[in-house]
Amino acid sequence: MRRAREDGETTTRRQGQPRGSKLDAHTDFLFALIASTPDMTLKEMQERLREDHGVSAGIGTLWRFFDARAITFKKNGARRRAGSRGRRGSA
Repeated sequence: MRRAREDGETTTRRQGQPRGSKLDAHTDFLFALIASTPDMTLKEMQERLREDHGVSAGIGTLWRFFDARAITFKKNGARRRAGSRGRRGSA
C-alpha cells in the first residue's frame, strides 16, 4: 500500500530471494573436484569447499546445485552397489 500511495505502483513485486545459488561462483572448483575424484561424496565436497574457499554450504545446497545441472553419479552395477537389496543373488 505504501508503494501505491507514494509512487502510484500497483503491481506486485517478486517475493523471496533471487534465483541462483551461492555455489555459482564456485562452479569451476566443484567441477574440478568431480574430475579429480569422481566418487567423492557430498560430505567430502562440503568439507573441501569450507577448507579451500571458506564457504559454508549444506548437503542439500550441494545436492540442488548438482541436480540443477543434471550431474549425477551412479555406482557401478558390476560391483553390485547400484541395485536394491531384493535384486542381489537372483538366478
